[in-house]
Amino acid sequence: DEPMELSSFYGHALQKETVAENVSITCGSFRAATGDKLSEAGGCMLNAIQDVGDRYGQEFSVVASALDEECEREMEKELEKEVEEERQLPKVSPVAEEAWDYSR
Repeated sequence: DEPMELSSFYGHALQKETVAENVSITCGSFRAATGDKLSEAGGCMLNAIQDVGDRYGQEFSVVASALDEECEREMEKELEKEVEEERQLPKVSPVAEEAWDYSR
């Protein structure tokens, strides 16, 4: 039997975590996505973001969805696959203008 209830598909997707944990996970995902090939300035900025998240995000929590990240990855894949097709329209010659009869 295949599970057909929405809770079985999406029930696990929401989780409560501190802002610090969320920032840490997001920074880690970004580092993994870039393969740690960040510039020195990019690495410093990412470290600064993580430090601020650690400093100020311990007291606050958010409900984060792993589904959002999953959907974003799927959309990125779809956009990569999507190819824009540009078609050339045939040239058309202009229609001759008619003089207007303003006396009517």
